[in-house]
Amino acid sequence: MGLSLIKAAESEEHLQRHADSGSLTIGSKALPGLQKAEVAQMLETFDEAYAALIAQEGNPGRREFCLRCGHSVGTDAVAAKADLKKGTKIVPVTRDIGTPYETEVQVVLIDPKDMPQTDLVYGIYGPYGPTGKAGIYTMVYGDPSRPFPKKLEADADERAKAQNAVSEKYWRDHVFLCTPDEMRAAIAQMSAAGKDVSRQTAALLSFQTKGNASPLNRQEMRQPLKGAILLSAPEQKEQRGTGRQNRNGQEAVLRARIQRESR
Repeated sequence: MGLSLIKAAESEEHLQRHADSGSLTIGSKALPGLQKAEVAQMLETFDEAYAALIAQEGNPGRREFCLRCGHSVGTDAVAAKADLKKGTKIVPVTRDIGTPYETEVQVVLIDPKDMPQTDLVYGIYGPYGPTGKAGIYTMVYGDPSRPFPKKLEADADERAKAQNAVSEKYWRDHVFLCTPDEMRAAIAQMSAAGKDVSRQTAALLSFQTKGNASPLNRQEMRQPLKGAILLSAPEQKEQRGTGRQNRNGQEAVLRARIQRESR
């Protein structure tokens, strides 16, 4: 039996925290000049692609879709520790306090002008547990990274343990790039929750005192991840016909593209 798709627009709260350019949540996000209409088109493209997979497979499981937009659309706020300058200060920050996504992450301060930009956007989709429903997990600019490690029970199955081990290794080797404004917002949230913010405050003061130098040794253009399903950016779709005829044509193109890229 096929899954029932919940459209990405219905997950607005999560997308605003992590995709909106005005968000102060630490992580990749849209560039300020990216129009809401363009984001909506991206999400619609992801929805259509996953809906096409549901029609083919019933339950496609977790899938990653990638759009290459042809111009910078977001920040790429995940960096490998190997790409940082020697001596760069890494500090822990608790992100998303008071939500189900609350997590301690490792961050490095960076001036907004030095934040890497990307033309890649990922839509990560999958089932919502055993509910029979599915939809977007998250929308990510640049590197979609790995899920954060989970606290597993002692009797967790071997597959879950193996996946957790991969996530733990990834986040040992990577950090979030964090702007001063994002750090100030994080400090305020942590302080309000009664957490010690001395390390974070000291790191912010040190960064500002030393002239906001970039912590990055290098910045390489991201390439789509192996295994992600490549889709045409919305503005590149051929506009033939009108109304239902045009939409049916676009869905047929998506289905054909997915079949090719999944082989």
